[in-house]
Amino acid sequence: CLIVFVIVVAITRYVSLGSILLMIQMWGMYTFFVIRDPGFYHLDVRFQIESILVLGILGGISVYKHKANIGRLFRGEENKLGQKKVEEGSAAAEEKS
Repeated sequence: CLIVFVIVVAITRYVSLGSILLMIQMWGMYTFFVIRDPGFYHLDVRFQIESILVLGILGGISVYKHKANIGRLFRGEENKLGQKKVEEGSAAAEEKS
């Protein structure tokens, strides 16, 4: 999972995109391994279902908390790793000069 995060951030320089994809991938991989081999995590079947749901809910909350970042990504306004933040107040002050 961490490899995908590092690759996405290295290519796009968007940490938020890497974080979102990491959460989606973690849930998908966990679900895949639990379905493929129910004894993989040595959990009872009911706990496997609950753990998939809990991890899905936590991943969903994480993606939801990134909704502002997702909007900025779609608008092309998200700050990239290593890029200086442009503050709205200072940008407006520079435009008036």
